[in-house]
Amino acid sequence: MKRAQKVFLTGLAALSLLALSGCESDGSPPPLPPIGGGGTGTPLIFRFDPPGRLIPGTGHDATSTGVTSPTIVAPGMRFPYERGPVFANSQVWGHGGAGGSIFGPAYPPAPGGTQGDAENYRYPWKDNFCEQRGWNAPKCPAGKGHQGQDIRPPTCEAEKYWAVTTEAGRIGYVGTVSVELITDTGQVHRYLHLERPLASGIVAGARVAKGQRIGRISNVTGRRSNGTLSRATTVHLHFEIWDGNSDGSRNLGVGPLPLYTSLIDSYRRLLRSSPISNFKQPLVNPCHTH
Repeated sequence: MKRAQKVFLTGLAALSLLALSGCESDGSPPPLPPIGGGGTGTPLIFRFDPPGRLIPGTGHDATSTGVTSPTIVAPGMRFPYERGPVFANSQVWGHGGAGGSIFGPAYPPAPGGTQGDAENYRYPWKDNFCEQRGWNAPKCPAGKGHQGQDIRPPTCEAEKYWAVTTEAGRIGYVGTVSVELITDTGQVHRYLHLERPLASGIVAGARVAKGQRIGRISNVTGRRSNGTLSRATTVHLHFEIWDGNSDGSRNLGVGPLPLYTSLIDSYRRLLRSSPISNFKQPLVNPCHTH
């Protein structure tokens, strides 16, 4: 099979082939060809680190790797952003993050700077499903982890870019920080840090179509006693995938599912099909956060 043919395969078979025989010298799969269309500057070429390759020293106990399986747990899902390009990487260990200062001296420091640093808005993607956190994550080697994947929007501007439904289904729990989509495929997809108010019609129990707007990407982390929103993170979407129970709740016994390869698979399709193909550098604008 020619390399060009491998690049355009999708799904589990493609990821397996790329991992086994189509890797670049650094171990990452071959990139997609440049994305055409509008914009100025150099075309972006989508690259991603392999699943389970965390930033060195950032796994639980500063030793764990992540989940290296290429399994796609949500085949056919739509990517959770309305459009790209987007950048999956660490908020804690990226520029502007707190780094090891919140976990102790065994963990590396963040590289400094601010969330608007251009390095945060470049490929390759980086898996951070099993990055150090105290959350229950049975699929991770240490049983603890981050539970989801952090995804930065095209720029660090808050309230500009939309998160959308990945499948048809109904809206479940809606809180200050999280929104849950109970999909018709039997999963629960969670969206964190969206701006309030949410998109029109996004309320608990509402039926939604695949690709429908949910809310704007922001940095919401809670609500203060005076009713105002607190914002103690960078501008990004934290996205999770869980098995669902019959009542639409998350299956806490199984825990969150490793979703990095499912995001890669759905992002490839977004890159190829989006009518808004402004996937070129330079992309980064000054941050306009609260």
